[in-house]
Amino acid sequence: MAKQHYIFIDFENLQPSDITLLKNYSDVFVKIFVGSQQNKISFDFVASVQELNAQYIKINSTGHNALDFHIAYYIGLLSGVNIEISIVSKDKGFDPLVEHVKSKGIQINRASSIQEAVKYDKTIVSKAQVTHNLPKNNVTETAVKKANSSKPTINKPKVIKPNKASSSPTPDINRVVGFVKNLGNKNARPKKTKALHNALNTHFSNEINQKTFNKLLKEMVQKEIINVKGDKIDYL
Repeated sequence: MAKQHYIFIDFENLQPSDITLLKNYSDVFVKIFVGSQQNKISFDFVASVQELNAQYIKINSTGHNALDFHIAYYIGLLSGVNIEISIVSKDKGFDPLVEHVKSKGIQINRASSIQEAVKYDKTIVSKAQVTHNLPKNNVTETAVKKANSSKPTINKPKVIKPNKASSSPTPDINRVVGFVKNLGNKNARPKKTKALHNALNTHFSNEINQKTFNKLLKEMVQKEIINVKGDKIDYL
């Protein structure tokens, strides 16, 4: 399973202009923390975010460091060794939190831009690389070369290809519903079925085929989570 990279943007402190860079990366989840007094967000930024697996979190409190504490709370919700966290902010007040979380074995950093956050995770593979630069199976190649160079009576080992259907089980509907509800502001959620299909594939690290996705879609409609009109989705 690919490492998941969570990027928390302190939008009150920094409005990154390079957020479009994240379109080139898989397994990236973005949470944008908006201050209580921030009532306007530029169209260009919103348009750039729409294509990402992102969630806006509006802070209601105006207390000192209210937004910072919200970010700390969401960091606390994450667990597992297969994650990385980047806080995008110029606020050095996050640094003691970053050092403490690091001491607990979690990979985390504070970055002053999206580009810096992406460079921090050197294991993230771009979508283009995933498609065109798949790593070779050295174990299999070595076995085949051995067989070719050995005596004629020895047969080549059979290369068994994994069955995608069996290695990618259908995610539990309750987990899917929880994921959809956690997408945050309805305006930031996927507006079309294709976009939701892509978001589910990314989050659950599966290749959910169209038949399975249609089944999940039908169950969510029955549970009154969404309405589907053609290829458009309304969230209830």
